[in-house]
Amino acid sequence: AALTLSLDASDDPKNPARYRMRGAFHLGQRDWAKGFADYDQAVRLQPLLTRAYYHLGNAYLRAGQAEKGQKALDTFARLEKQDRRIDELQYGLITYPDRAGLYFDLGSLYSQRGEFAKAQVEPKAQVVEFRVADADGLLPVGATISAEHFVDGQLVDITGHTQGKGF
Repeated sequence: AALTLSLDASDDPKNPARYRMRGAFHLGQRDWAKGFADYDQAVRLQPLLTRAYYHLGNAYLRAGQAEKGQKALDTFARLEKQDRRIDELQYGLITYPDRAGLYFDLGSLYSQRGEFAKAQVEPKAQVVEFRVADADGLLPVGATISAEHFVDGQLVDITGHTQGKGF
Protein backbone atom coordinates (compact mmCIF):
# COMPACT_ATOMS: atom_id res chain seq x y z
CA ALA A 1 0.00 0.00 0.00
CA ALA A 2 2.83 2.42 0.77
CA LEU A 3 4.34 1.95 -2.70
CA THR A 4 0.99 2.74 -4.36
CA LEU A 5 0.52 5.89 -2.27
CA SER A 6 4.07 7.00 -3.01
CA LEU A 7 3.51 6.58 -6.74
CA ASP A 8 0.18 8.41 -6.54
CA ALA A 9 1.80 11.49 -5.00
CA SER A 10 4.67 11.52 -7.49
CA ASP A 11 2.29 11.03 -10.44
CA ASP A 12 0.56 14.31 -9.59
CA PRO A 13 2.94 16.45 -7.48
CA LYS A 14 0.51 19.39 -7.36
CA ASN A 15 -2.40 17.44 -5.87
CA PRO A 16 -2.62 18.22 -2.12
CA ALA A 17 -5.16 15.45 -1.48
CA ARG A 18 -2.61 12.81 -2.45
CA TYR A 19 -0.02 14.22 -0.05
CA ARG A 20 -2.66 14.37 2.67
CA MET A 21 -3.64 10.73 2.13
CA ARG A 22 -0.03 9.58 2.02
CA GLY A 23 0.73 11.66 5.12
CA ALA A 24 -2.16 10.03 6.97
CA PHE A 25 -0.76 6.62 6.04
CA HIS A 26 2.74 7.50 7.30
CA LEU A 27 1.42 9.01 10.53
CA GLY A 28 -0.67 5.90 11.09
CA GLN A 29 2.56 3.90 10.81
CA ARG A 30 4.20 6.37 13.25
CA ASP A 31 6.68 7.39 10.57
CA TRP A 32 6.61 10.98 11.81
CA ALA A 33 9.18 12.50 9.45
CA LYS A 34 7.50 11.26 6.26
CA GLY A 35 4.01 12.04 7.59
CA PHE A 36 4.94 15.58 8.61
CA ALA A 37 6.66 16.18 5.26
CA ASP A 38 3.60 15.01 3.31
CA TYR A 39 1.11 17.02 5.39
CA ASP A 40 3.35 20.10 5.20
CA GLN A 41 3.44 19.74 1.41
CA ALA A 42 -0.35 19.33 1.29
CA VAL A 43 -0.98 22.55 3.23
CA ARG A 44 1.73 24.34 1.27
CA LEU A 45 -0.09 23.46 -1.95
CA GLN A 46 -3.52 24.28 -0.51
CA PRO A 47 -3.29 26.39 2.68
CA LEU A 48 -7.03 26.10 3.35
CA LEU A 49 -7.13 22.33 4.01
CA THR A 50 -8.82 22.75 7.37
CA ARG A 51 -8.80 19.10 8.46
CA ALA A 52 -5.15 18.69 7.44
CA TYR A 53 -4.14 21.21 10.12
CA TYR A 54 -6.17 19.26 12.66
CA HIS A 55 -4.50 15.95 11.86
CA LEU A 56 -1.06 17.55 11.58
CA GLY A 57 -1.46 19.26 14.96
CA ASN A 58 -2.52 16.07 16.70
CA ALA A 59 0.35 14.15 15.11
CA TYR A 60 2.87 16.76 16.28
CA LEU A 61 1.44 16.48 19.80
CA ARG A 62 1.69 12.67 19.73
CA ALA A 63 5.29 12.97 18.53
CA GLY A 64 6.11 15.27 21.45
CA GLN A 65 6.39 18.49 19.44
CA ALA A 66 3.93 20.57 21.44
CA GLU A 67 4.74 23.99 19.97
CA LYS A 68 4.28 22.89 16.35
CA GLY A 69 1.18 20.93 17.34
CA GLN A 70 -0.41 23.92 19.03
CA LYS A 71 0.38 26.16 16.06
CA ALA A 72 -1.29 23.74 13.63
CA LEU A 73 -4.32 23.34 15.91
CA ASP A 74 -4.64 27.13 16.25
CA THR A 75 -4.68 27.42 12.45
CA PHE A 76 -7.29 24.66 12.33
CA ALA A 77 -9.46 26.56 14.84
CA ARG A 78 -9.25 29.79 12.80
CA LEU A 79 -10.13 28.01 9.56
CA GLU A 80 -12.92 26.03 11.19
CA LYS A 81 -14.41 29.27 12.53
CA GLN A 82 -14.28 30.76 9.02
CA ASP A 83 -15.84 27.60 7.57
CA ARG A 84 -18.73 27.83 10.04
CA ARG A 85 -19.22 31.52 9.22
CA ILE A 86 -19.24 30.75 5.49
CA ASP A 87 -21.87 28.05 6.09
CA GLU A 88 -23.98 30.51 8.10
CA LEU A 89 -23.76 33.16 5.38
CA GLN A 90 -24.61 30.68 2.63
CA TYR A 91 -27.65 29.53 4.61
CA GLY A 92 -28.58 33.18 5.13
CA LEU A 93 -28.43 33.78 1.38
CA ILE A 94 -30.80 30.87 0.79
CA THR A 95 -33.20 32.21 3.41
CA TYR A 96 -32.83 35.94 2.62
CA PRO A 97 -31.52 36.27 -0.97
CA ASP A 98 -32.22 40.01 -1.09
CA ARG A 99 -29.88 40.98 1.79
CA ALA A 100 -26.87 42.72 0.25
CA GLY A 101 -24.87 42.62 3.50
CA LEU A 102 -24.76 38.83 3.37
CA TYR A 103 -23.23 38.92 -0.11
CA PHE A 104 -20.65 41.48 1.03
CA ASP A 105 -19.66 39.47 4.12
CA LEU A 106 -19.40 36.23 2.17
CA GLY A 107 -17.37 37.92 -0.57
CA SER A 108 -15.00 39.40 2.01
CA LEU A 109 -14.40 36.01 3.60
CA TYR A 110 -13.77 34.33 0.25
CA SER A 111 -11.46 37.16 -0.78
CA GLN A 112 -9.36 36.87 2.38
CA ARG A 113 -9.09 33.10 2.05
CA GLY A 114 -8.19 33.44 -1.61
CA GLU A 115 -5.36 35.83 -0.82
CA PHE A 116 -3.83 33.30 1.57
CA ALA A 117 -4.16 30.52 -1.00
CA LYS A 118 -2.71 32.66 -3.79
CA ALA A 119 0.29 33.62 -1.66
CA GLN A 120 0.62 29.99 -0.52
CA VAL A 121 0.95 30.98 3.13
CA GLU A 122 -0.75 29.66 6.22
CA PRO A 123 -3.83 31.70 7.17
CA LYS A 124 -3.09 34.26 9.88
CA ALA A 125 -5.23 35.50 12.75
CA GLN A 126 -4.58 39.11 11.76
CA VAL A 127 -3.47 40.63 8.48
CA VAL A 128 -1.96 44.11 8.41
CA GLU A 129 -0.53 46.17 5.58
CA PHE A 130 1.90 48.99 6.25
CA ARG A 131 4.01 51.46 4.33
CA VAL A 132 7.78 51.18 4.11
CA ALA A 133 10.30 53.82 3.05
CA ASP A 134 11.97 51.70 0.37
CA ALA A 135 12.34 48.15 -0.95
CA ASP A 136 14.79 47.32 1.85
CA GLY A 137 11.91 47.42 4.31
CA LEU A 138 9.81 44.82 2.50
CA LEU A 139 9.19 41.51 4.22
CA PRO A 140 8.25 38.22 2.58
CA VAL A 141 4.53 37.52 2.22
CA GLY A 142 3.22 35.78 5.33
CA ALA A 143 6.05 36.95 7.58
CA THR A 144 5.33 37.41 11.28
CA ILE A 145 6.56 40.62 12.88
CA SER A 146 7.74 40.55 16.47
CA ALA A 147 9.81 42.82 18.70
CA GLU A 148 13.00 41.32 17.22
CA HIS A 149 12.13 43.01 13.90
CA PHE A 150 12.91 46.45 15.36
CA VAL A 151 16.26 47.89 16.47
CA ASP A 152 16.96 49.39 19.89
CA GLY A 153 15.89 53.02 20.02
CA GLN A 154 13.70 52.84 16.91
CA LEU A 155 10.52 54.87 17.19
CA VAL A 156 7.28 53.14 16.27
CA ASP A 157 3.64 54.20 16.41
CA ILE A 158 1.52 51.71 18.28
CA THR A 159 -2.24 51.61 18.69
CA GLY A 160 -4.17 49.30 20.93
CA HIS A 161 -7.48 48.67 22.59
CA THR A 162 -8.01 49.16 26.27
CA GLN A 163 -10.84 48.07 28.46
CA GLY A 164 -12.45 51.11 30.05
CA LYS A 165 -13.19 50.92 33.76
CA GLY A 166 -15.76 53.70 33.83
CA PHE A 167 -13.73 56.26 35.78
